[in-house]
Amino acid sequence: MLLPEDKLKSLIEGSGLITKEALAELDLLVVTSGKPLWDVIVEKKLATDEQIGQLVAKQYQLPYVSLEGVTIPDEVFNLIPERIAGKQKVVVFERTPQAIKVATSQPENTDITKLLAQKTGTAVQIHYTTDSSINKLLRAYKKDLQKSVDNLLKEGIWDSVSAATDDPPVARIVNLLIETAYQERSSDIHIEPYE
Repeated sequence: MLLPEDKLKSLIEGSGLITKEALAELDLLVVTSGKPLWDVIVEKKLATDEQIGQLVAKQYQLPYVSLEGVTIPDEVFNLIPERIAGKQKVVVFERTPQAIKVATSQPENTDITKLLAQKTGTAVQIHYTTDSSINKLLRAYKKDLQKSVDNLLKEGIWDSVSAATDDPPVARIVNLLIETAYQERSSDIHIEPYE
């Protein structure tokens, strides 16, 4: 959950990032557009998404992290399936033997961090990030999957397929998609030993 609009407004005003007068002028725009105050501020270029995120992180007494340009190894990223990461606004961005580092825009959601601690057997260090930062990262992940499919198609494998044979290029693409989906869901699968 994001901070309530009134709390966000007083936080921004108290920081001196935007004047009280400028914030008052935005009230009408927020009401008429139906957009959240945060989005309106960023659209009007009164502050950046990161500047507001840093203020909110301070409010929660958490370190702030921007996920822009961060490369996350697949085995770390896949600790939380992508669909859950998008829904819960939480991403694992680093893993050490002692802890995993989690970026979230919903730090009140402690259930997911408890589950991660149980799953990994390590401590969870929570960092605050913005919804926008998480969404950009998830879009980049999807683009990487698309690049993998595109690379398979560019390998020239279509030229070597005859009409009388099976269709190996399609099989390879399907295998890639299945492998990706399996990695995404493998953390949700619990197999009971057969006795």
